Amino acid sequence: MTVTVTDLTPSAAVAVERSRLLEQRIASDPGSFRVLSGDRRTGALHLGYYLGTLGDRVRLQALGVTVTVLIADYQVLTDQDPSRNFPEVVRGLVADYLATGLDPGRSLVFTHSAVPALNELVVPFLGVVSDAELHRHPTGRAETEVTGRPSSALMLTYPVTRPPTSCSAGPTSFPSASTNSPHLETTRLIARRFNDRYATALFPEPDALLTDTPLLLGLDGQKMSKTRGNGIALSATEDQTAALIRRAHRQPPAHHLRRPHTAGS
Repeated sequence: MTVTVTDLTPSAAVAVERSRLLEQRIASDPGSFRVLSGDRRTGALHLGYYLGTLGDRVRLQALGVTVTVLIADYQVLTDQDPSRNFPEVVRGLVADYLATGLDPGRSLVFTHSAVPALNELVVPFLGVVSDAELHRHPTGRAETEVTGRPSSALMLTYPVTRPPTSCSAGPTSFPSASTNSPHLETTRLIARRFNDRYATALFPEPDALLTDTPLLLGLDGQKMSKTRGNGIALSATEDQTAALIRRAHRQPPAHHLRRPHTAGS
């Protein structure tokens, strides 16, 4: 897979090169790899997912890679206004996965809440990151921008609720991520510090398989996002999709024109 981005930072360039080499290794021996990816249970998946990580999951599945998909239903507790109908949204996510080509006979789909042991790693992982590092993480700031309210203490620790799944999935697990994914870098940092502190190579540092899909803008000209509610849902009918496209912004904001690619959020 070729990733083309402009104005790469040094860290982003390293991520692109790691992804390229990883793709070569997967192509030569796909059966020896496991790929972990997932989605927060905050709403229906949109077109950005289909053009980004969903397509990669199906592609890797076809190659013979073991694909594991996490529905992060437990992590949605960090949201200040979560949907009240959790089971319906989870079923909708699974339906979207099946519609895009994920085969339950070849890939594994599970909910975070089905594996309570994952939460036990959050406390020791919190012990290897600083308060300042959590405050610098963009997740809480992005949530505040969208909701207009300060993030909760639980949202502050949200970046540490994700690494337990990635770190425990095995040494050949490589979550899909964008070139500037702070969550992936946080996971790598936590795994490295934990191993160094306790003198063990228990947790691998995951690498990213990068999508070559450019940044997809939503109906309001901002990045397409479930949180912003500016996407085109995969479950939308033909008429609904046409109506949404007709009212979409035609010209993207200038600050989006030179950003690195990313999949939806």
